[in-house]
This record gives sequence, C-alpha cells and structure tokens, in this order.
Amino acid sequence: MGALDIFPISFKVAGRTIVIVGGGPEALSKARLALKTSARVRVVANKFCAGFSSPDVQPVQFVRRRFRSADLDGAALVFVESGGADAGVAIAAARQKKIPLNVIDQPRECDFHTPAIVNRAPLSIAISTQGTAPVLARLIRARIEALLAPDLGPLAALAGGLRGAVAAALPQGVRRRRFFESLLCVASQDRGVGIAPLRQKALDLLKIHGAQKDLPGHVWLVGGGPGDMDLLTLRAQRVLQEADIIVYEAGVSDRLVQMGRRDAKAIIWENSHALGENSASQIRGLLGNLGAKGHRVVFLMQGAPQNWRQATCLLAALQGQGLGAEIVRGVDAGPALARNSDSRRDSHRKTDRVQGESGIWGPQSGLASLEPSTNGMG
Repeated sequence: MGALDIFPISFKVAGRTIVIVGGGPEALSKARLALKTSARVRVVANKFCAGFSSPDVQPVQFVRRRFRSADLDGAALVFVESGGADAGVAIAAARQKKIPLNVIDQPRECDFHTPAIVNRAPLSIAISTQGTAPVLARLIRARIEALLAPDLGPLAALAGGLRGAVAAALPQGVRRRRFFESLLCVASQDRGVGIAPLRQKALDLLKIHGAQKDLPGHVWLVGGGPGDMDLLTLRAQRVLQEADIIVYEAGVSDRLVQMGRRDAKAIIWENSHALGENSASQIRGLLGNLGAKGHRVVFLMQGAPQNWRQATCLLAALQGQGLGAEIVRGVDAGPALARNSDSRRDSHRKTDRVQGESGIWGPQSGLASLEPSTNGMG
C-alpha cells in the first residue's frame, strides 16, 4: 500500500462557522454539504445562482456584497470558489488568518479535501481520493450506501449513550471492547426491534459482562486464500477485526494482516514449513498459551485450512485444552500462493518474529509481553 498524503480526521464544527466565498454552482454544492453539519454556514458573494433560492439552502446566512477579510472572523473552515472575482483576496485572507482552506476544484491549493460522505449521523463514513478522482469516491459511496441500513445512526447513538454505564461497570481496555462487540452482534440479530428494547438488552448484556471474572479466549484458524484482500472471506474479515493477536505464517501477505485492528499484536510464525511433530507442538503451544490468557487469536494460514490435515489436528488439540476454537474457511490458494509468498517482506508493520525453536514457549519465553494495547469503542 502506498503512503497517504493526507491524514484522515473528523473535524468538529458544532457551534462554529463555515464560510463559503462565491455564489456559483460549486459554492452551492459546498453550502449544501456544510448544511448537513450543525455549523453555521455563511456564503459571501456579489451574485448568487438560482439554486441558492431553493428552500433547503435557506438556513444559510447570505452576505450579498464583495468579500471582506472580516467575513472570515471566527471561521472554522473556508471554501473559495475558484475563478470568482474575490477568489484571490479570499485565499490570501484565509492564509493570513491560518484558517483551513479549500479552493474548489484546485486540489493543489487545498489544505483539506471534502470526501464523499455516507451519513448515518452520528455515524459517518468518508471516502477520499485526495482530490484526484472525486467521481470514483462517489461511486464507492453509492456502493456503501446500498450496504448500510438506515437505522445504524440510532444504534451508534445508543452505544455512545452507554459509555458512562460501561465505564462504571467494566475496566478500560479489552473488556469494554468485547462488550460493545457483543452488543453489535445482538443488534444485528435483532434488527427492527426498536432502540428502547435494544437498550434494555444492552443493559442486561452489560450485567453479564460485569459478572465475568475471566475473559474467555478463542482461537480462529483462518485461511488466507491466494493472498488478495478481495478474496478473503467475509467471515475471515470479521474475525480479523475481533482478534487481539494475529499469528501469521511467513508466506502470508502482510496486506491481509493489516486488515486486522490497528492495535492488534502481529506475530510472524517463521517455522510453518518445518516437518515433524516438534513444529506442530510449538504452534499448538503458542496458540494454546495465548488463548488460555484470554486473548482472541487468529492464526492466519496460507490457502484454505479446511483442506489441511494440519488445521484439523490443530483444531482438535486446542479444543482438547478447553479453548474455543474453529476453522474459518478460505479460498483455495492454488498457483497464486507462489506469487504472493514474499509480498509481506516489503511491509513496515511492526511484528514479533517467532522462529519456532525448541523450548521457546516456556515461562521464560516472554509471552507475558505479548499483551495487546486495547481501546474502547471509538
């Protein structure tokens, strides 16, 4: 993956002012976008196109005259319609006042870009191409819109409203995150029941999580398929997001590992092709030890593990230790495996390297240091 030239953030504008300089169609588009927020929207122009008379734009504060530098006082963001009579003066004023500036359709002049937005307030999804291909961003947005239910906004609001109760009942970190994961699973199963019944279920679920003394560990044996991200199964993508720790074979593409959570610990298993019971015992020891500590662990394997005797034996051994464990089916790797086997070596992701030497899984092995950093639901 290439490096981004932008840092994606969500910028707070509640109670603040967004200023748009210009009265043409491009300025109208930005005004409508800004009105989707709770900010005050001020549009400054000597003339306004006919679209500004539309009822949906009337909350705008219209300033019908030439631009003045004082129009930017207190502004959080500034949009300037390129080519307008006041564009140059407005750009210079924004630069002088150090207000983030977007010059419409001039990506090189912009301090920020406006992404295509999926709005399920308070949930929002932004798709940006760094200003290079806005049509592509809109097409992607349309696909995401079709996938997401309209009631996700109230669900996000419910989760946010529970943060105080969760903070009082559960310690910060893994326990809180697992509660919110369980809540969202319940919500997906009880679609259409309404927010009030779901809130009661959430409170009942919180009592269950609060009564747990030890976190149950779980191990998923996941098939990495040919190594292409778009060929990873939906189930595999979901469990990668649930995992605290991702152990992956040396030949697995790092692009798949990066599909896990950013705070998940990554451990590369260097001994996956070694023959004999010793190697199998070592990976059983690693996964079993991590699962026994309460971690949710993904072992990301090349190809489709349901076809492998190794995966079946490993599953039986982990379940024999009393751990929850399952195989997550993958796409058969076939000839694509050879093409992707070395792609991870170009990665900049920080990982722990495990060679699989005899005795490394003992108490002195440092497994206690493999505690993943954790955060609550963002």
